[in-house]
Amino acid sequence: MGGFGKIAIACRVGHRPDGEFFRSWTRLLAGGGLRTGDRILTPVIEMQSHYAANSLVKGFLRTDCDSILFIDDDMVFTNEDFTRLRDDEDGFDYDGVMALCQSRQPPHKCLILKNNPDGEGFLCGGRPEPDSVVETGFIGLGFSIFRRRIFEDKEDNWFYFNERGDGEDAIFCLNAANNPAINASFAVNTRVQVGHRFPIAVQWDFEKDGVAFISSGQEKLMKA
Repeated sequence: MGGFGKIAIACRVGHRPDGEFFRSWTRLLAGGGLRTGDRILTPVIEMQSHYAANSLVKGFLRTDCDSILFIDDDMVFTNEDFTRLRDDEDGFDYDGVMALCQSRQPPHKCLILKNNPDGEGFLCGGRPEPDSVVETGFIGLGFSIFRRRIFEDKEDNWFYFNERGDGEDAIFCLNAANNPAINASFAVNTRVQVGHRFPIAVQWDFEKDGVAFISSGQEKLMKA
């Protein structure tokens, strides 16, 4: 498919952004993390998550950008994380690729949603494979790049919750994957790891093979 091209940066903010996220966001905008042609979309604030995502996609489609990077307001990342995610050629085979992150709620499972070989649905968690791009059933919007083509089949309402309560990210990815005209595919890049604040960041530690908590002083504490 080739690279992700020019990228629109899209942020959903609930009622207030996390402080560590704000530091990451500021460094992205001011620290040389963007390239010629990239665009910053106006963050969507105090809007339900699926409405916020739809609003950002509408803004993205009004630009000439090739892809959109969703960032939620509780993620901790570096400019190098963005660069690696967009430049890793192993991710170019996919329509959407997400950086590795842990769930916000304990027990902080790895957000790698693979098809369940024993039945319907997806399996979450487990130990991630280091240095890999892992195909998944769907990806979230925490720190993820999506190609423009998967939004161009309709004008709005890409993201929504169904009556069963499935998340807006899962529904969007499954619809795009099951649409024969799109046949989208998704992956998680374990070479790019971002923190998920709760209120401190949680990451997987490959060296110690376990979940680690990262304080604001960047001290790493292993989960007991």
